[in-house]
Formats: sequence, C-alpha cells, structure tokens
Amino acid sequence: MAWGFDSLSRHRNLFMLLDIVIIIITTYTTWYASEILSRGTEGIGEKYNISSSVKGATLDAIGSSFPEFCTVIFCLIAGSFEAGIGAITGSALFNILVIPSICVIVTKNMPINKEVVYRDGLIYILTVLLLILAIMNGPMNPENNHERLIFGWVGLIAIILYIGYIVLLIKQSKNETKPNNEQNISLLKIIIFFVVGMTGIAISIHFLVDASLALFDSLGLSRVIAGITILAAATSLPDTFLSIISAKKGEFDAALTNTIGSNTFNILICLGLPVFYVNGIYFNWDENANILFYVWGSSIASMLIIRYKWVLTKFGASTMLALYLIFIILIFTKVI
Repeated sequence: MAWGFDSLSRHRNLFMLLDIVIIIITTYTTWYASEILSRGTEGIGEKYNISSSVKGATLDAIGSSFPEFCTVIFCLIAGSFEAGIGAITGSALFNILVIPSICVIVTKNMPINKEVVYRDGLIYILTVLLLILAIMNGPMNPENNHERLIFGWVGLIAIILYIGYIVLLIKQSKNETKPNNEQNISLLKIIIFFVVGMTGIAISIHFLVDASLALFDSLGLSRVIAGITILAAATSLPDTFLSIISAKKGEFDAALTNTIGSNTFNILICLGLPVFYVNGIYFNWDENANILFYVWGSSIASMLIIRYKWVLTKFGASTMLALYLIFIILIFTKVI
C-alpha cells in the first residue's frame, strides 16, 4: 500500500513538473509571438503616420492584449470563466502598477501629459466601475447564490463603448502633430506578421491555460489565483516590453497609454465579446468582489500618483510596486 502511495505521489510530482516546464516554454513563445504581432501593429502605425498617443492606446494595446483575449476564450472552453476574469484583473493590476514602475526604474522619471490621465485614465477607471456595477446588479444564479449573471447585452454595450473610445481618440488625434515616419513596409508583410503572431499566441496560450489550471488543481489552489498570478504575468509580458521600448525612446505618454489602453481593451473587448457571444454567463461575485474593488481602488491611486506634479517619479513607482506586492500577499493569504 505504501509503495502504491509513493508511486502515485511520484507520478503526481512528475506531472506538476511537466506543467511547470510547459508554463515556462509557453510564456516564452507567447512573448516571442507577441513580438512578431507587434511588428505588424508597428508597421501600420508607421505606414499611416498614426500619432504616438493614439497608437499606444489602440494598436499597441490591441496587439499586446491578444494573449489576454485568447486566455479568456480558452478558460471559458475549460469551464473556468473565473480564471479568465482573474487573468484580466491580475493583468490590469500588473499593467497599471508594475509596468509604469519598471519603465521609470530602467529609464528615468516620466513626465506625463494631463490628457493621458484625464482621458485614458478616467475612461479606464469608469470602465472598471461599470464592470463592477454590471456584475453586482446581475440576478443571482438560482442554483448557486454566490454567482451573478452578466447579461449578454452587457457585452454588447462594452463593445460599443470601446468603438466610441477609438472614435474619440481618432478625433482628438487630428489636432496632434504626427511624426513624419512613413515607411515603405508592404501591406503583405504586415498581414504576415499579424497571421503568424496571432497563430503563435493562440497556440501558446492554449497550452499555457491547460498547464496553469492543471498545476493549481494539483496544488489545491483556486483557479482564480492561477489567472491572477501565472496567466496575468505571462500575458502581460508584451505590454511590458512595448512600454519599456516607448519609454526608452522618450515616448512616455505612449508607454503609459499602452498599459491603460490595454486594460480598457481587456475589459471591454476581451470580456465583452465572449459574454456577448455566449449570451450571458454566471460569475462568482462573492469570491471575486474584493479583487475587483482592489483593482478599481489601485487604478484610482495610480492616476493620483501620476497626477502629482504630472511626473511619475521613482518614489511614486516604488509606491505602486508596493500596492501590487500587497495585492499578491492578500491573494495567497486568502484575505481577499
């Protein structure tokens, strides 16, 4: 009997080790495929002389958010929508707290235009609030009073709101001075970057989600935590590198609007589109309410830190990193 138990334990440990290896490999391939996809978005921005703030909030954000979109889809297929939302909320915190801080650490203090906070920041904060209100006011699941229904029409409204956000950015960009950097990159080459990048991301995320959920199931941990930690960090790597590149170029607004725009895209499209497609889905509100409120509060705090003298300093960056560390500690100690 003891031998059988030891054999079962060894097999379990072997499968857990295999899951960890898969997570590491797919995290790298996700990043590499995202780099290819970013060449496509970069090519569009350069070819059509799109302003840096609009490019950061749209093309860069959409390109770097495709891993999150795939994560939600595959989590939904795996029957764990909470893990998908966990990836979105964890990624949101990582994007808004960690990425700008890293940009400051590897470059210098970042001066930020007021428009980034009053336009992109405010829209993102309102987006998180609307998500909370939509879930909080949804009807309870008759079979599980911990769950609340997110209506399908909520997803449709989210999609419409994002389209309105894009229209607003385009209209405001008409008054901006656009860089004269038109390139002769062919449209065919841009399409190849998009197809190869998206295919690589989709395949990588499929295996990443399966391995992450299996690992956390083996450890007896919540799948929501898998989404908030491993999936969120892995899918946020493209945002991290894009923002660092922009910051090193001195495009500080683009570095920040990429992260904010990515978060807005994650909520309105990465969540909105699947919810609309399946015509509504139940969500465990009781288990995730505190997490969503922490995301909302941290988003407000980060904008206030940036708003102070309109410069993100190393002290402000350290404060934002502390907020993220506190969140991770609270998650694993099950305080929230």
